[in-house]
Amino acid sequence: MRRNKLRELLKAGNPSVGTHLQISWPSIVELVGHTGVFDYVEFVAEYAPYDLYTLENMGRAIDLFDMTGMIKVEQQPRTYLAVRAIGSGIQNVLFADPRTVEDVQDIIARLRDRGIGLLVTDHRARETLAITDRAYLISDGELRTSGTSQALADDPEVRRIYLGEGFRM
Repeated sequence: MRRNKLRELLKAGNPSVGTHLQISWPSIVELVGHTGVFDYVEFVAEYAPYDLYTLENMGRAIDLFDMTGMIKVEQQPRTYLAVRAIGSGIQNVLFADPRTVEDVQDIIARLRDRGIGLLVTDHRARETLAITDRAYLISDGELRTSGTSQALADDPEVRRIYLGEGFRM
């Protein structure tokens, strides 16, 4: 299995530097890689036309420069696109603004055991914390804390900043 640089940095509590691409040209990924600055590249597939051939070439370009790839997939067909992206060498999938908790649970169940990094952004704290292995609290542009879902739910600062004193898992 390929090295997932983003996951390694996050687990070690280190910062990471990435960029968003809204264009599907693999040569742009190569230009980003040549800078030597970025740990990961996120392809925002919601807003850019692409085909599966281009997606595979983007995955190859990401791999050439020891970066990690991430794709932000559109609402439908999520699971199909996630599996195709992973097959192309993109190691992380961003599911932004999921419609239902069941959507997220289904996707996580299909991909978790493959060692695939999943990043879920959502404001429904109870539902999100119930299905994630790790959680991160970002407030005012700063990473305030991270840890297991239960650790964040029990953290007094997290309760003060985000969850509220009466929060229960």
